[in-house]
Amino acid sequence: MDSSTLFRVDGIVAVISGGGTGLGLMMARALAGAGAKKVYILGRRQATLEAAATAHSSISPVACDVTSKESLQVAVDTITKDVGYVNLVIANSGVIGPLKSFNPEMTIQELRRNLFDEVTVESFTEVLHVNVTGAYFTMLAFLELLDAGNNNALDGGNGVVHYRFS
Repeated sequence: MDSSTLFRVDGIVAVISGGGTGLGLMMARALAGAGAKKVYILGRRQATLEAAATAHSSISPVACDVTSKESLQVAVDTITKDVGYVNLVIANSGVIGPLKSFNPEMTIQELRRNLFDEVTVESFTEVLHVNVTGAYFTMLAFLELLDAGNNNALDGGNGVVHYRFS
């Protein structure tokens, strides 16, 4: 086995939500470096996406808010118009929070105040909205393009479907 070709993804088209920074950007760079035809990075901050896309000519920024079905549809329409299919979708968008400190020496009253009284339902729900609901609708939004990509795989391309829940 030739290790230089072990992880090649020559010719695939990938979409990575949250692809402008962190693990998403590292995955985008890895896929581009391993031969992906196109890697679309999705995110809310256009300037961040454009800066990230300079890493490799096959990385393309697409502004998208995964908490908005309308925004997801615009991203799907953009990619449909550009290439017409995708082989890989990585639902990587996510937010952290609400963060409250935990100290094992806290009294039960302090723990309750810290985690119940001081955390709003809205801040907790926002995490679920982005990390779970956003991942769910990202995958559904790209379902037809994934199907087209997998049909393309039967003609000699690479068809890969990955789904990750945060």
